[in-house]
Amino acid sequence: MSVASTEITTENTCKMSQQQARRARQMSTTMKHLTELLTSRSDVFVGNASAVDVIPNMPKPSNTVHSTLTTLLGGEGTDRYVVYKGFLESLNEHGSICLRAIGFLLHQLSVTSSDEDGYEMQRGHLNSHLAMDRTAAECINLLPIKGVNTEVLVGGTETNNSIYGVLNTPMKSKMGSRLLQLWLRQPLVDLKEIQTRQHAVTTLVENSLERDALREEGLAAISSMDLDALSGKLEIYSASSNATKALEALYKLHLFATRGLPVVLNVLANFPDGDPLIEKLQQGLIEVSSDLEQSVQLVEAVLDMDVAPRDYLVKSSYHEHLGDIRQELDQIQEELDFIHRDMNDLWNKMSGSSSDQVRLETADNNSDNNKKSTCCWQFRIPDTNASKILQKDSGITVHRLLKNGVYFSTKELRQLGSKKQDLLVEYQSHQKEIVQNAMAVGVTYVPVLERASILLAQLDVLQSLAHVAANFTIKKEWKTKNYRGETH
Repeated sequence: MSVASTEITTENTCKMSQQQARRARQMSTTMKHLTELLTSRSDVFVGNASAVDVIPNMPKPSNTVHSTLTTLLGGEGTDRYVVYKGFLESLNEHGSICLRAIGFLLHQLSVTSSDEDGYEMQRGHLNSHLAMDRTAAECINLLPIKGVNTEVLVGGTETNNSIYGVLNTPMKSKMGSRLLQLWLRQPLVDLKEIQTRQHAVTTLVENSLERDALREEGLAAISSMDLDALSGKLEIYSASSNATKALEALYKLHLFATRGLPVVLNVLANFPDGDPLIEKLQQGLIEVSSDLEQSVQLVEAVLDMDVAPRDYLVKSSYHEHLGDIRQELDQIQEELDFIHRDMNDLWNKMSGSSSDQVRLETADNNSDNNKKSTCCWQFRIPDTNASKILQKDSGITVHRLLKNGVYFSTKELRQLGSKKQDLLVEYQSHQKEIVQNAMAVGVTYVPVLERASILLAQLDVLQSLAHVAANFTIKKEWKTKNYRGETH
């Protein structure tokens, strides 16, 4: 055998061994994942080897689900509990697996018996909506096609290459966009419910002034408020030690109750009477507003509204040390204003400009001078050419050069930011218990926010449908057939 042949054979052997090693690693990884999956499930009960259970282990035993549901529904004496018992009895032998499924759902949602009298149970019907898979939805361009180069496949843009894109364009809230997708994925089949929605859309189409006011004034006031996300934050930070995030969630709750919802109600008050669905939504929002009145008092009693949303702090009157720290924070704010004015004067001398172009902004987490804190500040000049002039001064540090301007700072500004950060850490150590007590009450408003989210989402979808219908160039005549004594 020649030397060349021997080298080729050796090379092939090395390649085969590398492939085998790679396959062995892949198989090992696959087996590891499979083992983790199997060990995370309780497929066989102890003492009953023939019983198979496909529901994962729950920290909360299934025998406590009934008592938890009883508390959530308001107790055994409420009508909601009677409805729940009726549902349970109608399930017969399937009641046990249904309870365990509900228990797992409550665990996943972190719902406990502390949410007393905050829920009700309703029967769902699988035949109340049309089930449509994604393939069918894509065939009729119901939803936008996911993936790259979708514009090449279907043409247009994401705002007009699907029914969802067209109807979502006039949408004002994230809650409405999510509900619109749900309505499109699960269209109604009940004729009465369909006609109820159509009547509401017709009312909005015929009352253009009120419809535009609802979209441009009412719903626009809550366009930046994601109530579903806010509900989640209230639940998360009620058990968290992050006082700043907890107070921020309370502030957003106050913002919705005082500035968002009242605007929507004022617009709805000008709507003409006659549409049952719109009146139902309006009445529901009135009840939500009434339920949130105590939350407004809670936030105003705890949160220092004079410094929010710049800083989220409890009122200094709750603790004697908080008053001293608050005075130092106020002094820092005065020093910050002085540094800002001084930098504007310096820039005017360096550039020969007579206008104050230096802007003071809170530094983000990605800036060089603030990698661990959001309490520092930075200067910004919109003109990117200013970096050449700024670099001539040794006391100025240029951090970033972006399209929206040049970001820079000074030693005095960074030192002042560090001082404020230290004071805030001390402030939060004293306000921790106060925030925890406030969040224990604030989290009880989650069911109210969930109701508000559903009601506002329906309003948003209805106005979007009406807006598209009113601005559509082709008008369609609707024909109604009345059947007498016939089944259909």
